[in-house]
Amino acid sequence: LGSGEHTIGDFADALRGPAVNSVADAFLSYGEWFKVFTDYTSGLDAALSRVNAIKKLPGVVEALQRCQDDPRTRGADIQDWLARPNQHLMRQPMLLEQLVSLTTPEHPEAAKLEAALKKVKEVVAAVDQKKYENEQKRKL
Repeated sequence: LGSGEHTIGDFADALRGPAVNSVADAFLSYGEWFKVFTDYTSGLDAALSRVNAIKKLPGVVEALQRCQDDPRTRGADIQDWLARPNQHLMRQPMLLEQLVSLTTPEHPEAAKLEAALKKVKEVVAAVDQKKYENEQKRKL
């Protein structure tokens, strides 16, 4: 991330700090941070292809299997770990939609939750658009 942009540490600090009093506040304050997934997602297919290619190298399959067998990985392989951040991002709108549906319109957080949902949907749309554009470039 370049200067002036939020970092993972900033996001974690915000979740612990006084400025964030609710889930909606966290998403509104740092929802733009999720745009880092635009580049991550656009490179995900290439990364997965590289992993498949290096699996043909001597010793790589065994090394990856040792990693997968490590209890800290909970049985997930490297492809699972690479896809996980993108999967988490795509679930955020569902989480916020559920919170919005369970929040009465007169609740003090209702408007913030709606705004947070809108912001997250915009980020997901930007990620999807970038992925689509990259796929089109690869086809040319």
